[in-house]
Amino acid sequence: MNCIFCTASVVLYYFCYRPPKFEDINGKKSKIQQLKELDYLGLVLYSGGAVSVLLGFGKLYPSYLVLSPSRPIPVLLKQALVFYLHSNH
Repeated sequence: MNCIFCTASVVLYYFCYRPPKFEDINGKKSKIQQLKELDYLGLVLYSGGAVSVLLGFGKLYPSYLVLSPSRPIPVLLKQALVFYLHSNH
């Protein structure tokens, strides 16, 4: 049953989803202009808060350790990407 729904969703996604182009979303702003307008302080605060929450969960539930000491940079980069993509909408 699950395979049927997964196949149907992939087929519908392929034929029906048409994402907007960069120009449709942002108008006449270039990517460089948007990079200049990025809220860097908010990005740092959001990333720091996300890392603190993940480290806090690791202290509360050591068996579900989410963030080991050797992995903070990829987590920060992922959070920065999420923030950047979210700020474009």
